[in-house]
Amino acid sequence: MLSTLMFICTLFQQAQAVQPAAPAPPSPANAAAESATDLDAELLKVKRVYVDSFGDDAISKQLQSMVVNALNESKRFVVTENKDKADAILKGNALERTSQELHAIGEGTSVAGAAGSEHGSISGSVSGDTGSISGSHSGGFIAHALGESDSQASTETINDARLAVRLVVSNGDVVWTSTQESTGAKYKGASADVADKVVKQLVRDMDRMARQQTQAPADALKPQSSPAPTERPTAPSASVAVHSTPSGADITVDGWFVGNAPSTLKLPAGEHTISIAASGFKAWQRKIVVIVGSDVTLNATLEKQ
Repeated sequence: MLSTLMFICTLFQQAQAVQPAAPAPPSPANAAAESATDLDAELLKVKRVYVDSFGDDAISKQLQSMVVNALNESKRFVVTENKDKADAILKGNALERTSQELHAIGEGTSVAGAAGSEHGSISGSVSGDTGSISGSHSGGFIAHALGESDSQASTETINDARLAVRLVVSNGDVVWTSTQESTGAKYKGASADVADKVVKQLVRDMDRMARQQTQAPADALKPQSSPAPTERPTAPSASVAVHSTPSGADITVDGWFVGNAPSTLKLPAGEHTISIAASGFKAWQRKIVVIVGSDVTLNATLEKQ
């Protein structure tokens, strides 16, 4: 009986020893990275956008209309009024404030002068018991004064627009957010400028995510190379300095946004198409052939539309 119990205990211990270990839960860092990658993939699928109401007041409705216009002008999205057909819904809150600043300046100049004179005389004569005395007195005084003053006053009206938006897909996930503000651009008001900034930021973020996703599979397919030497050779490139008038224009190289002018770019050898654009101006574009080790300077003067 005792030997039977010992045999059963031995079998039970062996059965516990061979049980597979439970898989370790994913680390928080890996889970966050996978979640961000999934959200990026969802954002890149967005083509058809429904712009939800920003509010019932006149300013919110105006900003909503300007965002719709900026999305259409980007040529990247289809704006739909059918909420059920949209890939994502753009929601947001808008604020616009108007304030006035008083500027005054004054100056004055005055000149004055005065002058005076006086003259008197007395004469007399005596002869016997008779005599005569006579006298005269004269004087004068003159004064002049001249004054001039000038003052100017002006009132400046300042518009400040702010817009916070989020892009929500059908499952309720927020795949993109942005907050922009503006006090107006050279040829547009604060509301139109802040709506344009929101859409430009969305396009830039989507371009960056597309480049990252295109680069990741290519890196994964690269063959394992032998250990790198102590000094790894750098890829041949050239320096291209880009300036624009007005300053701050968007720079794209071969269709990809790379920054704002003025900027110095490192480009690989070969032919490249460089485009420079700013709101309210005609786009500027040049094709250049980059030679290894060369330094190129581009000065783009944009024409008003």
